[in-house]
Amino acid sequence: MDLQIYCGNLQHGGIAVQAASFLDQIPAMVEGGALKAFDRILVKTSTLVARNMDNMALMKSCGIDVKCWDDRPFPALGIRQRSGLRLVYSGPDYLIGWSGIELAGFADAYIAPRVAKLTLERAKTLDGWKRSFQRLMLRKYDAFFTETEWVAEQLEEFMPGHLVRVIPNAPADLFRLQPPHDEQDVLRRPDSDVVLFYPARGYAHKNHRRIPGVARAFERLTGSRMTVITTLRDRELTNLGLHRQPAIHNIGEVSVDQLPALYSCSDGLFFPSLLEVSSVTPLEAMMMLRPVIAADTVYNRINYREHAFYFDPTDDNDAAHAILRALESDTSITLSPARAFVLSLPTAQERALMVADLCLETLNVGPGDRQGGARGSAG
Repeated sequence: MDLQIYCGNLQHGGIAVQAASFLDQIPAMVEGGALKAFDRILVKTSTLVARNMDNMALMKSCGIDVKCWDDRPFPALGIRQRSGLRLVYSGPDYLIGWSGIELAGFADAYIAPRVAKLTLERAKTLDGWKRSFQRLMLRKYDAFFTETEWVAEQLEEFMPGHLVRVIPNAPADLFRLQPPHDEQDVLRRPDSDVVLFYPARGYAHKNHRRIPGVARAFERLTGSRMTVITTLRDRELTNLGLHRQPAIHNIGEVSVDQLPALYSCSDGLFFPSLLEVSSVTPLEAMMMLRPVIAADTVYNRINYREHAFYFDPTDDNDAAHAILRALESDTSITLSPARAFVLSLPTAQERALMVADLCLETLNVGPGDRQGGARGSAG
């Protein structure tokens, strides 16, 4: 039995960083015997994922066949290499062909209608034909894993009879090894009274357009100027109409290695995103002892519990008050417990082992022999 791990469809965003963290665990899993059921392991990774990996050379030295491949969506469908078990770290992907068993991670709330139901009216970004095509592509998989129980329930309802497991999200090992107050200079801190950080691509549901209004509301409330460091591409900045906005300090795309210092030079994470399955970004901020100011949504409440300062993402004044509460909070009461919460979650290595266990479980179940109602947490 051969195993193909596919990340060629991950071209942008935090999911590429998560995939890189997962792939970095593979050499240790091979050495520890977690993948001994497979005679051959093939890894196909996008250029972006490869760029964020630390153990590429070590992976190749373990005899793993590693290739870079940048998948492109419809209409440029590609032909995938035949394999016994194919693991797509985050699906759907756009390759066609045959594999004995197909397993995919699920992190796109737009695809399963009930997952997105509560926020679609706010996000206004559902592209009907594309999402219908993606839902169709999901049906090729035999099993799924996702980060939260709530999403797993909706996915199981959307894909009845498919094996679904919950594997919690985890920050990269870098954040566990990094001192919480690393003062390494990645950039000069903007000349502003309050500096927040928001690493995200320029999708409409990320809600970047809210930032200037929140900054104005914060200045009215406190008399202080607020700036948000963003990581947008130039085209995204233009499309969002945020060029020359004084509340935006855009530094462009950054690597995972730069993130700890960027958190450290800011006063907190501003997270106004309207629709996420389970973003690792707030967990990273908690690890770096930075307050998280997040949109008050169902998924954020479930994922980050009482460890964030929540606000109505449609109300600039409410957001400004949440930022002020975060800045005036007693850090011994808020930040240390938040970091302890993240430390209680699975490590990147433990998460990778859960995925390996799911691969073995899927092998034992096999295609065409799926049983609904047996879902639970992996591990």
